[in-house]
Order: sequence, then structure tokens, then C-alpha cells
Amino acid sequence: MAKAWEVETARLDERVKALKEATDVSKAVAKEAVLKAEEATTIHFESVNEFRGTLTDQASKFITRSELIAAMLLVVAIITVVNKLIP
Repeated sequence: MAKAWEVETARLDERVKALKEATDVSKAVAKEAVLKAEEATTIHFESVNEFRGTLTDQASKFITRSELIAAMLLVVAIITVVNKLIP
């Protein structure tokens, strides 16, 4: 009876050991996958932020509505003056 118990205990110990090793491998693989995903996300957001910066720079160089209206009014005023000078 004791021999059967020892055999069963040894078998269970081996099973536990195998499960622990499999769990350790799974954890290591999962950790590596998370690190790769974090790195990919970081790279993605760096490029997104760079693109946003480009758009912000570009938008800052656009003429505003008020500047355009002022320029158009100036052109209209100049044309009006020139038309009055030409007989």
C-alpha cells in the first residue's frame, strides 16, 4: 500500500513540476508579447504625435478669416481708388 502511495505521489509531483514549467513558459511568452505590444504602441503614438505636430505647424501658417477679409477690403479699396483715377 505504501509503495502505491509513493508511486502516485511521485507521479503527481512530476505532473505538478511539468505544469509549473508550462506555466512559467506561458508567463514568459505572455510577458514578451506584452513588451512587444507596448513597444509597437509607443512607436505608433510617436508617429501620430509627429503627424499632429505637422498639422499644427501647417495650420499655424494658414491665413485667418479676419486677415483674408482685411486683405480683400484693401484690394477693393485700391481698385476703387484706381478706378476713380482712370477717366
